Amino acid sequence: ERESLVHLAYADGLTDLPNRASADRTMKELDKSKNDYCILSIDLNGLKPVNDKLGHPEGDKYILDFSKILTGTFEEHGMCARIGGDEFLVIIKDAGSLDIDDLIGRMNSALDVMNAIYPIYTRSVASGYAYSHECPEKSSHEVYLLADRRMYENKKIMHEKLGIDARL
Repeated sequence: ERESLVHLAYADGLTDLPNRASADRTMKELDKSKNDYCILSIDLNGLKPVNDKLGHPEGDKYILDFSKILTGTFEEHGMCARIGGDEFLVIIKDAGSLDIDDLIGRMNSALDVMNAIYPIYTRSVASGYAYSHECPEKSSHEVYLLADRRMYENKKIMHEKLGIDARL
């Protein structure tokens, strides 16, 4: 019974990924780490229009499909979490030898394949990442904020290229 309650407290109800509370707990552990870790901030593009035009069940499917792509890409390297409606986080505790840009490219390629097979709407994400060595205080919160800022910068660039009004 306790195990079930702990799972409910630390897992996202839709995707079964770790939730924000779980990610926060892991980030606190990072503050004690001497390894160079990496945090990725990822935001789904276009969830609101999918929900508005096709309904929330289709929006939930978008979230679920993306969570499978996310775990397929990053799970062996770190923790994947859903921290909000369309917000995801990846925490890689020992990121020194990984090519994060390559992993992001694989994730985006998987989304492209899904778009080709199921073209009812376009699935895409904006992402940003930061390493602990980039932040002087080495606090996981500071690393997350830098990753999140970079994600929003990338989202803005994506919107400008596509001619979409940014809702930032």
